Amino acid sequence: MREASCIRREIDFCVFPSPLMGEGWGEGDINMKKIKINAPAGNLECLKAAVDAGANAVYIGFQSASNLRNFAGINFNFKTAKEGINYAHHHKVKVYVTVNSYPQAGELSICLKAIDDAYKLGADAVIVSDLAVLEYTRKNHPNLPIHLSVQAGASCLESIRFYRDEFGVNYFILPRTLTLKEIKEITASSKAKVELFASGSLCINYEGRCFLSSYITGESTNTEGTCSRPKFLSLEKKEDLIAKINGISINRFSDRELLISPALSARFFADESGQWKDSFLINRRQICKGRFFNKTTRDFDYPFQSPVYLNTLDLIPELSQAGIDAIKIEGRQRSEDYVRRSILVWKKALDDYASNPSGFKVASFLDTELDIMFESLEPSINCYLGK
Repeated sequence: MREASCIRREIDFCVFPSPLMGEGWGEGDINMKKIKINAPAGNLECLKAAVDAGANAVYIGFQSASNLRNFAGINFNFKTAKEGINYAHHHKVKVYVTVNSYPQAGELSICLKAIDDAYKLGADAVIVSDLAVLEYTRKNHPNLPIHLSVQAGASCLESIRFYRDEFGVNYFILPRTLTLKEIKEITASSKAKVELFASGSLCINYEGRCFLSSYITGESTNTEGTCSRPKFLSLEKKEDLIAKINGISINRFSDRELLISPALSARFFADESGQWKDSFLINRRQICKGRFFNKTTRDFDYPFQSPVYLNTLDLIPELSQAGIDAIKIEGRQRSEDYVRRSILVWKKALDDYASNPSGFKVASFLDTELDIMFESLEPSINCYLGK
């Protein structure tokens, strides 16, 4: 395996062939369905990085409770969204506006305003989950394409037909609880366009139905936008370094573990704004990723799920055969560098597959690059090959 510095140097100097930045597959099978890349952008710099790296579409959200990544310090206002959409359209890249929260009493107007703003800005589509927001969009902006959010949890052909017939939805972001066999059955029978999460943080819970962290934080994932926001996180150094959510311990790191990763402890400290300096805790501050004492094994382990990240590069042939239209990269809360590198990795892998489908093999340095971005978390293909 090559050194990380070499891998980063290759990507920094854009050793990937220039056709990756273009629209076509290259010299592969001309009948092959092209899988597009939908990339995250939490701010204008990330959006521009996604466009420049070659994403086919970018998904964004407004600075309001209208979307499920309503973190302080990210997302767009009307002015920055306008600049971003103009930039993307100039480069023939689409922009989708995420309006996928489930508004509580008195909050529906926030989502409806987001829909109106997306229409005024010329967004290519809105990503929606709530029924009232779906109804409003179809009634008031019939020419604005609607993508069904993964939060809606449409996981069977009957659900997809319902959203298509009632709200005119013909593009679906499918839950990560489906296998590729089930997805293939949906695409073959419905003829709907589907998008699938292929890279990024991974949650074991059924999208739109997770209440686990609300028992500790009192905040619903489906309205607040994340399992446990940084404000609930605290760290306590005794014999071990203990991570707590709302005062309840969810993980601990021994001095031995800290020595193995010398940079670990430095990443825990917040800056003057109260935001964490590094993304290290993104996958470790959620209750479902917590490490707890197992009375049977007499050890600390992860009873809900080991901290992993989703990496489906090896499944590109199966993704293609399942008939998906686009892969989705998770991470609107992540950096410009993460967005750019993720896209370059996927562009290279998809191009390699298109050039030689029968002999496709993921270049080892692509997997290594993803490992680096997720700080050596264990990669997972989720349940896509079987539950």
